[in-house]
Amino acid sequence: MRILLIAIVGLVSPACAQDNPAMEQRLAKWLQQFPEADTNKDGKLTMEEANAFKAKMQEQRQADKKKSRVEPTHADVKYGDHERQVFDVWLPEKEKAGEGRVPVLIFFHGGGFVAGDKKGFDPSSFLEAGIACVSSNYRFVDGRETLCPIPMQDGARVVQTVRHRADEWNIDSGRVAISGSSAGAVMTLWIGYHDDLKQPDSEDPVARQSTRATCLIPLNGPTNLNPDWIRKHIGGAKHVH
Repeated sequence: MRILLIAIVGLVSPACAQDNPAMEQRLAKWLQQFPEADTNKDGKLTMEEANAFKAKMQEQRQADKKKSRVEPTHADVKYGDHERQVFDVWLPEKEKAGEGRVPVLIFFHGGGFVAGDKKGFDPSSFLEAGIACVSSNYRFVDGRETLCPIPMQDGARVVQTVRHRADEWNIDSGRVAISGSSAGAVMTLWIGYHDDLKQPDSEDPVARQSTRATCLIPLNGPTNLNPDWIRKHIGGAKHVH
């Protein structure tokens, strides 16, 4: 229920709540569900109090997530020179991994190519299944120098880097799954359906690696990024990000 409050309150500004009977009814309902949000204890929940409660819950969620996060086996592994070209690696325990090399799941976070972080990924269930995990950051687009497909190319480089270090991490380079949410899902699809980006004659040993994946798991990702198509079939602002 707290997630419901956070999601809904975040859509409405204090100005919108003024002289809005429907919003007043919602605030009254939320007060019944979350009496602790009424900080001055006057029996009435204001939009300011609701937003403050939302912020507090968000901070608590972030703290809980950070506290419960499994520490990576290798943190901030660099795959390029930019500060965001880093990823974390988790390797399953020997009793979970079994004999031989382990498969790997590479995950890219969401955020519209302008936000997000690798730390939001939880590898726990995959490690229990004996699967190694990689959660990666990538460069954000800025509308000037960094544009698409640079984030996708970063993702492909991550796949190549993982394959290049497969022996070191006991990873089966023939069992590579790629996943991601939202923007990360777009990266997943782009890498998966793009021609193999390996350069067999490159002097760079990482570039000689394949970008092919065994399976793709895109989560909540758009399959069309054309602004004209989006405006025509879905709608939205004149300038679609």
